[in-house]
Amino acid sequence: MEEINTAVEALFYIQQTLEVGKNKTNDFGNFKYRSADDIIEALKPLLKETQCVLLPHEEIIHVGDRYYYKHRVTLYHIPSEGEIAATGFAREPDHKTKSDDMQVTGMASSYAKKYALCDLFAIDNGTPDIDSQNNNYIIGACTACGMQYQFISQEQMAQSQCECGNKQFAVVS
Repeated sequence: MEEINTAVEALFYIQQTLEVGKNKTNDFGNFKYRSADDIIEALKPLLKETQCVLLPHEEIIHVGDRYYYKHRVTLYHIPSEGEIAATGFAREPDHKTKSDDMQVTGMASSYAKKYALCDLFAIDNGTPDIDSQNNNYIIGACTACGMQYQFISQEQMAQSQCECGNKQFAVVS
């Protein structure tokens, strides 16, 4: 590794080096995913190597008739005192079966953090570019958070659940 003198250089190095696989499986929706905790665990050695720390900040904001979790993640480069940040948003679904209110709140909070981490560290969500997709598939977007998934049928989409816990999808293409 070359000498890192700024937060931008540290971020560049981390974005080029970081690998976080989707090693967890959602048994209900039958898909692979990564959590915010997986991302942070993979980041720890790179943060040490680049002399950076993550500074999280979360708040709840009110937009219209909904409350959203706003999670800001700041990469702070200790030697230069430089910083770069990204923000993620998520809201609680109106209804989540098999979860109490605290679990639903925790899921929305974790999802907002994951969005911020993915944006800051250039981790893609695994959704293929729309132009490169097989047209035999259905692309559905979660109606709660917007995450897109590829389904082989309307039935599969109707039986699936998003990482945020929502079970409703809108057909994108």
